Order: sequence, then structure tokens, then C-alpha cells
Amino acid sequence: MSKSRSQRRAAERQRAADAKSSNNVQQVAEPSQSAQDAYSNPAANIGYGTESMAESVEYQYTRETLNYMQLIALYRGSGILKRIVNKPIEDACAHWLKIDSQITPDQKDAVERCIKQTGLKKKIETGLKWGRLFGGAAGLIMIDGQGDMLDQPLDIDSIEPGSFKGIYIVDRWSGIYPDLNMVDDISSPSFGLPEYYQVRTSENGTADMRVHYSRIVRFQGEELPYWDMLSEQYWGASVIETVLEELKQYDNTRFNIANLIFQANVWVQKSDELEQMVGMGARAAQNRLWDTLHAQAALRSSFNTTVVGKNDDISTRQYSFAGLKDVFEVFMYALSSVTGIPITVLFGRSASGMDATGDADMDNYYSLVEGIQENRIRPPMEQLLPIICMSEFGAVPDDLNVIFEPVRVPTEKEKAENAASRTTAILAPFTAGVTTQATTLKELKNMSDSTGMWSNITDEDIEQADNVPDIGDVLPQNETELPQGETHEN
Repeated sequence: MSKSRSQRRAAERQRAADAKSSNNVQQVAEPSQSAQDAYSNPAANIGYGTESMAESVEYQYTRETLNYMQLIALYRGSGILKRIVNKPIEDACAHWLKIDSQITPDQKDAVERCIKQTGLKKKIETGLKWGRLFGGAAGLIMIDGQGDMLDQPLDIDSIEPGSFKGIYIVDRWSGIYPDLNMVDDISSPSFGLPEYYQVRTSENGTADMRVHYSRIVRFQGEELPYWDMLSEQYWGASVIETVLEELKQYDNTRFNIANLIFQANVWVQKSDELEQMVGMGARAAQNRLWDTLHAQAALRSSFNTTVVGKNDDISTRQYSFAGLKDVFEVFMYALSSVTGIPITVLFGRSASGMDATGDADMDNYYSLVEGIQENRIRPPMEQLLPIICMSEFGAVPDDLNVIFEPVRVPTEKEKAENAASRTTAILAPFTAGVTTQATTLKELKNMSDSTGMWSNITDEDIEQADNVPDIGDVLPQNETELPQGETHEN
């Protein structure tokens, strides 16, 4: 009876073990079913499905943009993070735009004066910074006399002279909240975005205003896929999300190197019966030992003097910092690469290495800044300039456009070399008789904006220039062929 019972128990344990083994086999087999084309080498413990350290890495779905307090703490506490957020925006706004239109000089001066008086350049810069830091910010267009019309579409013809008062900047966490209705006009740049916003102008939240999207200037953060954009309330992601891990590694390395400085020179003192004194000695003896060590440290700091017993010994051990510079630079380059900001700009250091000029890095950075100008500054300014024109002189020019000042300012030597090469290229076809004098003067005059040369060529000079190419010395058409041996002189 007992034997059969024990046999049944053994059989049950065996079945349980078989079931567990079968589950493990299925769990191991699942990855191969989900990814049949992945590389795997189980014998070498390399590749997909193995238990190697490389394959154990996981990327968690985190939303650092939603952690408002951490974003504020990083921005206020980390100088490097603040520079990552601010520097590209400041450089993009430093090379400000110019009005490209056939409006009169007085009208152009009026537009530029309005931009200065309303502090529009600084407001745009602030909105871009908060959009880059928090993932989104906005500016409420302030027009005098239309405070009770904020929930209505902005009519450009209703703007009175001198009524534009600038924009009011709020970030996505402390002042503006989108409604559920979406813009359904496919011709609008805001198609698919919220049609109305709740704008809060007081800290207690009692002065919320419903504002139409045409009266809002958006400063969106990093672009996100559709579903993630919905989860962020139609805003973008903070730039901190992509640089946070590299920033942690950089800061950890920097603080560890700083701590090594305190261990650069360690004093070692050998004393007789130290173990008995510390472990088994009386409390008074231990206190005398600590007092002695503190007194030695004070003397060493003040007079560089150390007093020891005749049987004691003291020595120093120095730490070598060789190789730390190379290790630290690895993390600097990693942080620079994820931000797109060169080390020469991010850390304020010069290019290193043989024949290193940093020109290639700066060209990439200039491309980043130019992208901010075109994609982040141009849209809000094209939205605001018609309002400014109506406010200043009551009309919107048909050819209203903006151009940005060049991000890279060439040196005088580069200007001279550029002017010389372009002048040679323009004069070559004229010398060969391909182009006319008038065309050559026009090309030279067009160089004046970029090189500063040939600016004295006037339109009258071009009009009076020859419009027939100089093809060299040829016989007059009215001359006939002479008999052999005779010349025109004879």
C-alpha cells in the first residue's frame, strides 16, 4: 500500500518536472518564433536569445518630458544641460532676419522699430528655449482692443494702427492647454492641431481664456510619432530625453575624477600595537589616538610637519592620473555627438589633434543653427509679420519675405580670396568675348553684398556699357579682297 503511494507521488513529481521542463522549452523557443532572421550562436553565447551580457540590455520606455520637476532641476543645476538647451537657440537668434520686400525704407524701418519696441526677438528666443526644454511652449498674440475677441479667428483687416503689442510667452506646463477640437482646414499650416487653447494668465488659474489657434504662436519641441504626440497633448518631446543618459555618464565620470584628486597623496602611518589599541584598548586610549591623528593632520596642513614615535613609520602613496584625460574625453565626445553641438562650442575648448581646425564640426553645427532658423523661427515670424505690417502702415506687401543673416561670418582674408576668385571667374568669359560689358558689370555688382567689393558700380554705368561682346580685331565688313601683292596702304 505504502509502496504504491510512494510510486504515485514519484510519478506526480515526474509529471510536474516534465511540465516545468516543457514550459521552459516553450519560453526559450518563443524568441526564435518571433524573430527567425536574427543572428544567434548559442555555443559561443553570442547573438539573439542567448544569455550574454550584451543581449541582456533593455531599453525602457521612459517619458522624461512629463517629469517637470526634474527638467527644472536639470536646467537650473547643470551648466552643461543649460548650454545644450540655450546655445543653439541663442546662436540662431543672434543672426537675425532681414525684411526682403519692395516696401519703402521708411516702412522697413517701422517694422524693425516695432520688433524692437515689443521685444519680439527676445520673446521668440524665450519661446524656443521653453519649447526645447519642456517639449512645447506658445505665444499669445496681443492686439490692443481685441481682448474680447480671442475665441474668434484673427481677421488681419481688423488690426488697427499701432495695436500690435507683442506676444505673451507661456510653456506647456504653466499656461496653455489644448482643447479637443482639431483644425480641419487642409490648407492651414495648423491642420491636425488643436483649434482652441485655454490660456492661463494668473497663478491661481481663475483667468483662463479660450483662444483661437490663429492667435497662438506655437513653439514645439522634438518631433514625435503620432500616438506619442497625442500622449504629449499635441506637443513634442524635451531635448533632455535624448541626452539624459549621456549626461549622467559624463557627470559621474567628472565627479569620480574630482574625488580622485583627494586621494592623489595618501599618508600611511605604521604604528606598533595599533590593533590592540583600537580593538581592545580602553576608550581613553582610543580617544588619545584619534586626537593624535587630528593633531598630525592640523600640523601637516599648517606647517607640513608630522610628529611620530621612534618606532613608528610614515610614508606617502601617490596616485597616477595617467589615462584619465582620454577616458574623460570619450564621454565628452559622446555627449557632444547626441546633442549635435561640437566640443569646441559645447565645452568652449579649441580643436585638438594634428592639423585640427574644427571646420568640419563647425559646418555641421552651422547646419543645425540654420535648420533652427528655417524650421523654428521662420514659421512664427511669417505668422507675425503681416500683423506687424498692418499695425504699422495698414497694408501687407504681396512680396513680403524674410532672409536670415549668414550664420558663418567669413574673415577678411576669406572675403578677399572669395572676391578674387569670383572676379576672375566673371572676367574670364568677358575677355574671351562671350559676355558683354553690361552683363559683366551686373555680375560684379551682385558680388557687393557678399564680398563688399564693386559696390560703386551704378545702374547708369550698366546702362551706358556696351551690350555687344568684344570678339577681338576683325576686318571691316565693307572692305573687299585686294589683288595679290597689293595692300590698303598702297
